[in-house]
Amino acid sequence: MLLGALQANQHLGEWAKWLRDSTTQPARVTREFLELCFANISADKHRSLHRRISCADERNIDAALYELVAHELFRRLHLNPKFAPKLSGPSPRSNLAPDLMVRVGGQDFIADVFLTNNPTRTIRPLSFLGLSDGSSFFREA
Repeated sequence: MLLGALQANQHLGEWAKWLRDSTTQPARVTREFLELCFANISADKHRSLHRRISCADERNIDAALYELVAHELFRRLHLNPKFAPKLSGPSPRSNLAPDLMVRVGGQDFIADVFLTNNPTRTIRPLSFLGLSDGSSFFREA
């Protein structure tokens, strides 16, 4: 099912093209793993994810595949993940659409999966806790 979505899309990046087209064992094993990840999300999410992968641009395809892997990781950690949950806020404008939701110790947490293609745009120095250079979270005693 997931391979069909990749085959329908002409906007794949190099990694997704390799995943779709390669006949090597690493590509086959990766495809099998991603198909398992896909099978393990709620069945009511299959159609929308298939549509997203078959129509999205390169970054959104990669993001969707990484979200599948994150869901599978949380599933294996027994955190009862929900893929692409729809959460209602106090008003329609405050509705949330996170990538995942997990339950830890009876408490729900939402998570968004980020791709970091350009670390200079996503890694910033930490200005809290009195850290001037952001090099460490800890201070020596």
